[in-house]
Amino acid sequence: MRHRRGEILLSTEAQLDFAWHAHQANVEWVRGVDQKASIVLVFATALAGLVADQALSSDGALSEASGVRLAAVIATGVVFAAAALLSLLVVRPQLRRGAVKSEARSGLVYFGHLHHRSPAEVERALEALTASEARADLARQLAQHGDIGWRKHRRLQWSLNVLVLGVVALALARFVL
Repeated sequence: MRHRRGEILLSTEAQLDFAWHAHQANVEWVRGVDQKASIVLVFATALAGLVADQALSSDGALSEASGVRLAAVIATGVVFAAAALLSLLVVRPQLRRGAVKSEARSGLVYFGHLHHRSPAEVERALEALTASEARADLARQLAQHGDIGWRKHRRLQWSLNVLVLGVVALALARFVL
């Protein structure tokens, strides 16, 4: 079969194969962003602990801070906490609980759909599955997983931006102000 631009359309098998490869690529991207966010979470938490130690210990370098320097110390702690919170939002599972149950009857890819079905229901659905239904399920999964991956990457980006801001604020509080 030919597309109207003269290009050859992929066979149903090739379309499904492509969709599974795209799905796997998305899974890897999300796995990678979760790993990066975990590292940022540890780093932001460690820096927040360092600031707290320096500000709250009687012999800490920031324990005598007052005025603008105290404001910078407080801002640094808040910024590091915000970076950690944003990283937590990245690694937090996004299960789409509100929509999953109603979608379960037509879904065989997402574990949240399978959670609401018995093994016998899954078996019957697989026996009756058409190529267009498989393609539609994969397309839905790709779109939803892509949306989740995009949000995770944006939150990691914000977390890193905020973390850099915190490092600058810490340097100002410690060495300049």
